[in-house]
Amino acid sequence: MVSRLSSFGLALSLLCLCGVGLTASADPLDGEQVFKQQCAVCHSVQPGQTLAGPSLAGVMGRTAGTLDSFRFSPSMKKSGIVWSKEQIDAFLESPRRLVSGTSMAYPGERNPTARAAIVDYLAAIE
Repeated sequence: MVSRLSSFGLALSLLCLCGVGLTASADPLDGEQVFKQQCAVCHSVQPGQTLAGPSLAGVMGRTAGTLDSFRFSPSMKKSGIVWSKEQIDAFLESPRRLVSGTSMAYPGERNPTARAAIVDYLAAIE
């Protein structure tokens, strides 16, 4: 009985440590679910709704750092990036590599399938 509980506890601990990554890759086609798990803590997809980060509604084609309702870092404002699927993918992979000095605390998503799901979801948001 003790060994079953110990095994369960170990498995549960591993799931907690790796939970976001495991869930993200479990159903890579569900970009909304991946977004909710990894992004929705700081970002909304409702137009004009600012949280810790800017609203990502209509982000495709927007120039980085130009949304009036959010205070962007100087480096984001100066980046000149126009958000496309490729640019968002690169930013999600490593925000600080693409925009050195960004105020976004997210370390990045290494799983290309999870990134693609998020990007496709954002592309569908008006």
